[in-house]
Amino acid sequence: MTPYYIYKQKVLKKGKGKIEREEEKKGKEEKRGKEKKKRKGEVIKKTRKILLRKKKKEKG
Repeated sequence: MTPYYIYKQKVLKKGKGKIEREEEKKGKEEKRGKEKKKRKGEVIKKTRKILLRKKKKEKG
């Protein structure tokens, strides 16, 4: 027997109209864009730390 929450999700998914689905897609696209921006920031932070370490080693 399937748990109630899974059953509920299936029923809701079947009942959704096109407009709601399109809005969901837009939301997902926006999230992906934000994630990419975050990842770029993380990469910059890492490279910055590495550069700072190199500078310290050169001075020391």
